[in-house]
Amino acid sequence: MIFKKAEGEDEKDMKLLFIRHGQTAWNREQVFRGGTDVELDEIGKNQARLLAQRLMNCSLSAVYSGPLSRARETAQAVADACGLEVKVHPGLDDMRFGKWEGLAHTEVATRYPEEYQLWKTDPWRARIPGGLGLAELDQRSGSALNEIIAANRPEAVLAVVTHRVVLKLLVSRMLGLGPDGFWKIKLSPCSLTTFLWEGQRFVMEGFNDVCHLKDLDPGLMDF
Repeated sequence: MIFKKAEGEDEKDMKLLFIRHGQTAWNREQVFRGGTDVELDEIGKNQARLLAQRLMNCSLSAVYSGPLSRARETAQAVADACGLEVKVHPGLDDMRFGKWEGLAHTEVATRYPEEYQLWKTDPWRARIPGGLGLAELDQRSGSALNEIIAANRPEAVLAVVTHRVVLKLLVSRMLGLGPDGFWKIKLSPCSLTTFLWEGQRFVMEGFNDVCHLKDLDPGLMDF
């Protein structure tokens, strides 16, 4: 773990609400997104609205977001409901998929069969043409979370809105799952995953919670 309690830090636990952004058209179409700035679709906007309603009375201290619009739109809905401003952190940005961005998984599997197979079976060794490796993203996102925790001591409840790959890496790191944990974690659009930061360790309270979306179409894409 890279997260450490600072000397003299308040003993009060910090609660971290990790949120995957709402659905986009490219989620529905199973297209690699990465750094392409795809906005929320209508379902995604409704997801963000319902999430905001759920969180409006949870005494949030701050709302953080990655810089892409799908994350910022989701974060803004939550921030507006809680009377807060969105704090954009570049370290919460999505992975870069290089030449795969804008292509459906089926097309990538056809055009880049070896690289795609490695991504699906051993993603830490995958080398996406023109893209970013998981090790670099893991370091960047971990450093971002360190900075967020340090900037908010002893604030109690923080919302962090980011992307599926980033959240997979953070959750794997917090639970000590190691590289093998990446494909063992499912995070649906606009899901809520909750941790307590106790100063020495993270304790998971809730995982991939989408109960706030129960009134929407049950066939929503999980991609």
